[in-house]
Amino acid sequence: MAWKFGEYFRAALLNRWNLLAVAGGAALASVSGHAQWALTALLAAEAAYLGFATGHPRFRALVDRESSPAPRNLGRRKRSSRDLAARLLNSLPTESQDRFKRLRTWLLDLREIAEDLERYDGQRKGRVGLEENQLEALDRLLWVFLRLQFTQSSLSKFLDRTDEERIVQDIARLEQRLELHDQADISHPSEVEHLQKIRDTLVDHLEISRSRLDNYRKAEANHEYIDLELDRLENKIKTLAEMAVNRQEPSLITSRVDEVAESVLETEVTLGELDFITHLGPAEDHAPELLRQTIYITD
Repeated sequence: MAWKFGEYFRAALLNRWNLLAVAGGAALASVSGHAQWALTALLAAEAAYLGFATGHPRFRALVDRESSPAPRNLGRRKRSSRDLAARLLNSLPTESQDRFKRLRTWLLDLREIAEDLERYDGQRKGRVGLEENQLEALDRLLWVFLRLQFTQSSLSKFLDRTDEERIVQDIARLEQRLELHDQADISHPSEVEHLQKIRDTLVDHLEISRSRLDNYRKAEANHEYIDLELDRLENKIKTLAEMAVNRQEPSLITSRVDEVAESVLETEVTLGELDFITHLGPAEDHAPELLRQTIYITD
């Protein structure tokens, strides 16, 4: 795979920060009064950097992603999902927006604590803070939380504008009317067809009303589930943030981040089942970067 090594070497060499460092080092060497020694040291440092970068798994993975056609499409998908996230957040009531912002702040604090702990942990040199996949997991957690909030808001609007008591009364009235209709005496055969049409209409109306009541009660159950799920996720994050402050153990923090992230998998399945309410469609493969990028709320 010599061609791959050449690609990694070229990417490391032409990295803009590397070019700036080399140019700056050369300029300093020329005015240092010890140009030969300084240039030798610069070349040695450059060789060490190139060797380290071309052999580092993360750097190679980054080059592989950037050299494939997928990143451009991925970038578009991420922008699209970020735009969708902004629309969802701005559609929520102020109270729900504030709740989302509090959750995001706790996760930002958690990330900062993890970075601070590992920065000053002498046994963990070479790694600072949460891993990329853990940050992506926290982005997905925020994305699931936001989708839950939007679904909750949609259900609340449906429940607010639907009168359950009125539907129950309609069902009772239709059942009574249908019963009286079936007890009516038919005095002439010509009335049979007319009475059958009336009965068919009553039966259809009754089925529609019963379906509306069933939908209302399912919406109530889904709303209750989402309320509980939002509380569960929020409390998990609170507990994680409090533990991070009190325990001060980087490895424990990162393991608990993984645990919390995995806990939303079942929630995502339920969200998929509730897509008929929100019409959001299936969750994106790549959640928007809600933790690492701010989504602004418009007035």
